[in-house]
Amino acid sequence: TLGIGKNGFFMGTQLNINAGVGNSRTILFSPKLQETSEYCKLSIWVHISSLSSLTIYFTREVNFKFLKRVSGDMSKNVWENYLINIGEFPAGYQLEMIAY
Repeated sequence: TLGIGKNGFFMGTQLNINAGVGNSRTILFSPKLQETSEYCKLSIWVHISSLSSLTIYFTREVNFKFLKRVSGDMSKNVWENYLINIGEFPAGYQLEMIAY
């Protein structure tokens, strides 16, 4: 969304699924984005250090598009990169990332 050679955004959360709280989750929202083209892609780095998951949507009010679900035991303690096709959308959409 920022073009070639620009930095983008960083968002982080810590979710302790072993804290004894059932159905723990964190929801992160990106800023509202500009209009996207049919070639728009999201490059995201994910670090999941335990048995948990991350689901990513592209949302605007009640409209949403499922983009990706990353789950499983990634206790390798490494960052994984995912390239996700977003496609063409009008301005005002934002990324919604739900960590369980």
